[in-house]
Amino acid sequence: MKIPRPPYHGATNELLYALLTGGDCIGYEDLSIYSMYPSGLSYPEKTAYALIIVEADASTSNKAEVLRFREFDSQNMPPTDYSGMPLGHLSIYEVKGAHNLAHFQAIGIEQNKVHTLRIQYFG
Repeated sequence: MKIPRPPYHGATNELLYALLTGGDCIGYEDLSIYSMYPSGLSYPEKTAYALIIVEADASTSNKAEVLRFREFDSQNMPPTDYSGMPLGHLSIYEVKGAHNLAHFQAIGIEQNKVHTLRIQYFG
């Protein structure tokens, strides 16, 4: 299938290509998530989307909700332990598009726990 080129937006073409073809894996990251401050992604150039799997700290009391995230907020507010979209142990989430990748942030809910996001980047 041929993906249309200009006048369409380049990022739109790259995302459409990744979605239609599955994209090529162009990077991997293990990101530690703490409750003290939100963490963002360190993705390679030309990333169209990221596939994220959450691994909870083994001593977490509530594995159904271990962290919260935000991709975009009109007021640029980061997630907190009480505000944002919750994810639990072994949750799978996709972040799509340059804007969402740049603004994605996650924070742990429970104090003194370190969770891990296993992330594969596709372009």
